[in-house]
Amino acid sequence: MQPKLTQLQELRRLSDQRRPRPLKPKVYVNVLEEEFRLLLKSKKKRYGKLMSLFTCKRRQRPMTREEVHYKIQQLNRCCLSHIDDSYKIHISRHKGIQTLNEIIDKSDSSDLSRTQIVALVWSSISCLHHFYIRLRIRDRGCMAWVKRNQARKSIRSYDRVIQFCLPYAFDIVLNAIITFFTESNMWSTEYLCSQLLKRFLYITKEGVVTVHSLLDIAEKTSTTNVMSARQVIRVLYQVLKRYPWYDMDDSLMRRLLTMYHHSIVPTDSAFDYVQLRTGIEVMLRHVLMNIPNDGLLKVIKIMIKWITVQEIPDDALLYFSDLIEYTAKLHKINLYRDSLEGELFMMVLELIGSKNRLYSLLGNRVLQHLMDRHRNVQHFSTPRIFFGNLSYDIAIGRYNSEDKAFVRLYRQLIHNSLLNSIKLHGSSRINIECTYASIAILIVEVPCSYIATVIVCLTMGIQETAITTTDIGLAVSHHMHATVIALISLVCWVHDAHIFYDYVIAIMTIRAKNAPHLNPPLRTSYPYAQDHVLWNKPEMFFVDWETSAKEWRLVKVPSLAIYLFVNNFFKVCLIDVTLNELYLSKQ
Repeated sequence: MQPKLTQLQELRRLSDQRRPRPLKPKVYVNVLEEEFRLLLKSKKKRYGKLMSLFTCKRRQRPMTREEVHYKIQQLNRCCLSHIDDSYKIHISRHKGIQTLNEIIDKSDSSDLSRTQIVALVWSSISCLHHFYIRLRIRDRGCMAWVKRNQARKSIRSYDRVIQFCLPYAFDIVLNAIITFFTESNMWSTEYLCSQLLKRFLYITKEGVVTVHSLLDIAEKTSTTNVMSARQVIRVLYQVLKRYPWYDMDDSLMRRLLTMYHHSIVPTDSAFDYVQLRTGIEVMLRHVLMNIPNDGLLKVIKIMIKWITVQEIPDDALLYFSDLIEYTAKLHKINLYRDSLEGELFMMVLELIGSKNRLYSLLGNRVLQHLMDRHRNVQHFSTPRIFFGNLSYDIAIGRYNSEDKAFVRLYRQLIHNSLLNSIKLHGSSRINIECTYASIAILIVEVPCSYIATVIVCLTMGIQETAITTTDIGLAVSHHMHATVIALISLVCWVHDAHIFYDYVIAIMTIRAKNAPHLNPPLRTSYPYAQDHVLWNKPEMFFVDWETSAKEWRLVKVPSLAIYLFVNNFFKVCLIDVTLNELYLSKQ
């Protein structure tokens, strides 16, 4: 049995039960921003909606010009005059919101002068800023609700002022907002400025003009105060983070790209773009996230033209390449003839076959992002053997005759560009791995016999380059042979070619025993044993299937049997390649 508690112990136990539990401390990243975000998402109370059904507004007599003038003077005293007493400021801001609503309800914007419209805009921002700052003090209960309600009314009055002045005074309102932010040094309050500009954009639907005006301010400020210019850019990229560009203006995009170009490659411009490089890049990325596919392709073409026409240093080329690759990654791929339209595709192929190693690397990466519909590029980071009895997390695309026709149209150019990329930049491991990834994506995205034949011809060209070229090192030659067997094994795996695997595995086994340096993975340096074969022994390599093209034309069945001449004795190896369609060899 439990011992009985004394009266004092009983009272202590009851008091502990009644004592409220200590609240867990909440972590507020930014109390001000959190409160303001809740205000922007808040809706009217159900009670207000219900009461609006049973109430009707009285018809109000419109103000005369003299009355409007008197009210605006009163508004200036309430919202735009300096007052030391914080309580009087709070009372005057309340009166300012009431006066604003009264002017909007009883007057017409076309009757107001430019000065009067500016006074309306400045007063609404002043009131909103005051109630926004009051949210810094963390209260609970009734006071917290009162503060949120006051801030909500100030936001509503700001929206009403903008709607009241449109479309007659759009330019006046925009200039008034920018001037108020500049004169009152409000750009440092980045969240509030970005939210007000966002609401202005969503109400006016005039994104191009607004962004041009803000860019003008950033450019002019950069010559005198770089910190303020950075704040303007930061506000702008927060505004553009989720703003939809359904009709992106070419002039605006070219201006943004030109600013980014000048920030990377300094010129004799009157503005200091170099100090704004990071902000301009973030702003560009936010814009690119919200423009349609056609706009993304335009951006890629503009930037590729810039880097090919002008001589750009390597460090600047890396900045451009990063942005081009990001743009290509955002593009949503459907058919290749839509994503890789004629002019753009030719530009990308020229980059791939370029003598400049960085250009070739950029061209391969852009091609990968514009072809990789199933996001398989991560699985082709380096050459490896694909075994038929294993499953890989690789999504094989569905056969589409239009994609096949597209590749058939540019087959020779694709062959030459990719082969030149291997020939010219095979000494760079990252380049050869990137070219391997481009070829592998083509295999899995367009799984048909024609593409398999194109890839086989390409791999034979790579093997011939590795065998016949004498001025390359042994390690480079080994990388090329490893890439060839990796691509052929991928063709076998995609098309489920069982007998073909026997041929590939036979060569791989011979290499593993006598010349393991010819098999993947790629290595920086290769240790050679005494029994390793370092000369071009025929059985170590694949037969040049391209010489047997005449034999391929004789066979036209769904389960395609390819007769290959093996070794110098013309032994015939029957290779069964199960493909998705009839092989059409006539070109």
